[in-house]
Amino acid sequence: MARFSVRTGAVRSYVQGLDEELTDHDHVLLVRHGHSAPEATQKILPLTEALLGFAQEAARRLGLPPLERFVVPRPREAGAAAVETFLAAHPDVTALAAFDDDIALRSAYAGPGSVLAT
Repeated sequence: MARFSVRTGAVRSYVQGLDEELTDHDHVLLVRHGHSAPEATQKILPLTEALLGFAQEAARRLGLPPLERFVVPRPREAGAAAVETFLAAHPDVTALAAFDDDIALRSAYAGPGSVLAT
């Protein structure tokens, strides 16, 4: 069996170099390791607000009503309840957009009548 190891310092240097390069080009490197901590969440919030602003502007340009926000929590049952409650309160909604794939999948599995619902 082949074995290998990655030196933490080498990985850290690579990530720092990548971050510096992206910063030079006005980009942001986001790296998520494990569960989020309150400090990490606070750092992500400005990005979330910026993305929401872009989405709101796109909706406005398309003549759509302002976007509504809601939280899809964990565990799956709580997420399903949140999606069902939101959709019941907004029966005209035909699509959901999510900040990341994790939230999108939880929302898709949660929706009533979803092809992904079990």
